[in-house]
Amino acid sequence: MRKLFVFLVAAVFMSAASSAAFAQFSSVSSVKKTAKVVFTQAGTFTWDIAIKNVSDDAEATDITWDASAITPGSTAWANALQYVLITSTVTQVGAGIQVYTDNVNSSGTYKYYPQDTEAISAGGLVGVQTSSATPLPMAWRMKDSKQASGFTVDPTSSIDEIRYSSLYFKDKSNNINNPPEATPFVNGEDYVTILKGGSGWRWGGGPSDIGGSASGSFYMYIGANFSSASTPNEYGTDTLTFEGYTE
Repeated sequence: MRKLFVFLVAAVFMSAASSAAFAQFSSVSSVKKTAKVVFTQAGTFTWDIAIKNVSDDAEATDITWDASAITPGSTAWANALQYVLITSTVTQVGAGIQVYTDNVNSSGTYKYYPQDTEAISAGGLVGVQTSSATPLPMAWRMKDSKQASGFTVDPTSSIDEIRYSSLYFKDKSNNINNPPEATPFVNGEDYVTILKGGSGWRWGGGPSDIGGSASGSFYMYIGANFSSASTPNEYGTDTLTFEGYTE
């Protein structure tokens, strides 16, 4: 009996609403109010990096390659023996971390002296004995979980997943329009920003190839192309820079 009563009331209400829909509507007056919320804290932006051995996760000082496994002038892309562990808490919208080299402005061992100062593509590993030659290309690939030792970094790979998620290191002195690695460097640009509050972490080179959370642990694996390397020589960069910024 209770269920029947409920249905009867609903039927009467619907009938009344249906009749009211045909009545002429005439507004007499209205009042507007404001609904709002104000957040006073800008958010959190903390981060740290550590270099770890791929083989055993032990702390390391530098990023290095196994010279015995590389044939200069022949070996193409080879992974470094270390990865970079990035630990971050980024809840501040517009806060980010970018990565680049600054080989032209280096005061250290590996300074690049471009022959044509009007056209500079300086990202990568500079040869000590060939400092006016274009640096060996270097690239990175980042994940939000640790990868197996065979994880490949190669922006020229025939496998789409590897190619599109392997990004060349750009140099702060790059000034020419020759994508992807040689486009002019711009602070805070999509291509060099690896983490950004409100956007997430970068898995590819496109403007929309970023997402998830910018807070957590991230693993950057690094590779270099040695097909134009010479021997005897020493290659490196001492300006591999991770830089936090806000916009």
